[in-house]
Amino acid sequence: MVQALKAKYILTPNQSYIKDYAVIINNDLIVDIIPSVNLDKRKYKIIDLKNSVLLPGFVNAHIHLELYWVNSKLKPFKTFTEWLMQIIELKKAFNNNNIPNSVKKSLNDCINSGVTTIGEISSYDGLDYEPIIKSGIRTVYFYELTNSTIGNINKSFLNKILKKKRKSLIYPRIFPH
Repeated sequence: MVQALKAKYILTPNQSYIKDYAVIINNDLIVDIIPSVNLDKRKYKIIDLKNSVLLPGFVNAHIHLELYWVNSKLKPFKTFTEWLMQIIELKKAFNNNNIPNSVKKSLNDCINSGVTTIGEISSYDGLDYEPIIKSGIRTVYFYELTNSTIGNINKSFLNKILKKKRKSLIYPRIFPH
């Protein structure tokens, strides 16, 4: 059945809002926005969000999902350079086998915060790829070349994702980060 998300206010793409409307969803796609008074219980499964504001999904255009684990280890810093030096030091003792778990936790935080699209900066030859696919989040997957060796350009993972027919919400790109 087609769903109707009814809200007191809906923030629209042109940065205005409409009052007492519903977002109509069919097969996981937004197909319409209609006044709440036009909702027919026989036609829609109505989800009444009551006195709420319905927002578009947020976009995190530059994220390193694998760095979730550093949140609890960072000391206070004042500059980007101080932060980066801490990251470099922490990474020296980190076991890359823990990356998928860190990525899952980061994805969970993103999704629970209303993020629906990410730009993942990846330099670990695909250790973050499967958790992203399984999460269902829309992703521009930036394979980081500068932080990789020239040999990585010919690796099977990079070739696989660039040649793969896109069926999911993941868009692979090469990125000179």
